[in-house]
Amino acid sequence: MAETHNVLVTVEVETPEGIKTGSSVMEISAYRSAALTSGETRGGGGLRGEAVVVELDDGPLVMTLKPDSGAN
Repeated sequence: MAETHNVLVTVEVETPEGIKTGSSVMEISAYRSAALTSGETRGGGGLRGEAVVVELDDGPLVMTLKPDSGAN
């Protein structure tokens, strides 16, 4: 069974007008399955959520990318 946690990811961008921030909630999951031998470990995990977007004063957006975890 997977264990999941929700985390708040915040990105800060330093601009001439000051610090701008953006946040997103992401779900992190991890699991461990039964091993066939005592030296064997099995498990995995994933990351789901939206990219963090930071709006700048002059219009552009800064978006962070998350690593591809194979899960959507």
